[in-house]
Amino acid sequence: MTHTVTVAGQEQPFPAPADRPILESALRENRWLPHACSQGTCGTCKIRVLAGEVEHGQPDEAVLSADERAAGLALACQASPRTDVTVAPVADVGPEGPRHPLRDHSGTVVELADIARHTRRLVVELDEPMEFSAGQYAELIVPGAGVGRQYSMANPPSEARTLEFHVKWVEGGLATDGWIFAGLRPGDRIELRGPLGQFAMLRAQEEPAILIGGGTGLAPLKAIVRHALANDRVP
Repeated sequence: MTHTVTVAGQEQPFPAPADRPILESALRENRWLPHACSQGTCGTCKIRVLAGEVEHGQPDEAVLSADERAAGLALACQASPRTDVTVAPVADVGPEGPRHPLRDHSGTVVELADIARHTRRLVVELDEPMEFSAGQYAELIVPGAGVGRQYSMANPPSEARTLEFHVKWVEGGLATDGWIFAGLRPGDRIELRGPLGQFAMLRAQEEPAILIGGGTGLAPLKAIVRHALANDRVP
């Protein structure tokens, strides 16, 4: 069943299937809601339900308490609509730069190589290009599990068909220990969805920028630096 979601301050509602989180439905329709992790751990996508009912899913109590749920708050990345709903974002964060609709993508692994201890560089050639902003991430869908794991693109948006990811091995990790570091090989097919996240260089700036990161946290910074240098710091 599909319901409609209206965001306060936005005239047009958008369709939202009952089995899909409100945030995902919004992004697929290129409609903006503040978000960051998309996994229910940061609280950036917290919304107030002004009308209608939602199914909360399984939000972390530390991020969305029972008292907050009783007061009409929900996490857009976890909550799905039970009825037509009207919601209002709690975070006062808007998109300063371009918005890119969330899409499902398929691709082929063209490179998988160790680049550091317990870290691999994974390069995927997409069947169709994925528009994104430097700094955003995608969810790689783990085969047979139907769940996604999040990795930032390390390449600039100009390389929209060839995505580079830096993946750190996690002991017992479903995506790493059980897939990427186990049996994944060049030539294998991959399903993913993106782009996601709002960490990005969104405006041109004349002042110097200092980017600090470690490990695989360097991936989105690499994308931002390459994009800024190629475009004279223009987003």
